[in-house]
Formats: sequence, C-alpha cells, structure tokens
Amino acid sequence: MSTTFPRSSSTVNGCELSHAIAPTREGSSPSISNSAVADVVWYVVQSIMLSWVAAMVLSMVVKK
Repeated sequence: MSTTFPRSSSTVNGCELSHAIAPTREGSSPSISNSAVADVVWYVVQSIMLSWVAAMVLSMVVKK
C-alpha cells in the first residue's frame, strides 16, 4: 500500500481543509429528537413503576 503526499507543503493551504458553518442563534440550545425524549420518558416511567411494584410486594411480604 502506498500513500501519495504533496511534493511541496506550499501546495496545501488551510482553505482546502476549512468549511463554512452556520452562525449560532442567541438563546438556542442543542436540539434533541422526539424519539430521544420519548426514550427518556419511557425509562423514567418504567423505573417509577418498578419501584412502586417492588414497594408493594415488599409491604405484602412484611405484613405476613
């Protein structure tokens, strides 16, 4: 396998490796997809339900 390099470093300049970026908007935050939000909500609800069920089972066992 061989790699080809430029003969002179003067042939490569910074603009070949740069790209334009969109300006930032004030007050905006990174976006998160609706599916990611739904996943987090599902996880939280499942955790709460599991804790509730565990507490109910534990209270039944303790009463006996």
